Amino acid sequence: MVRNVSRCIKNMGIKPCKSLEIKKPAQKERALNKDIV
Repeated sequence: MVRNVSRCIKNMGIKPCKSLEIKKPAQKERALNKDIV
């Protein structure tokens, strides 16, 4: 994750990185929900 964020900052800037950080936790929550069900 750290490597991807660093690349994002270099390539696109800080804002796209923040959006990626927001999306990743959402995916983790989905995976947890699938495991629970």
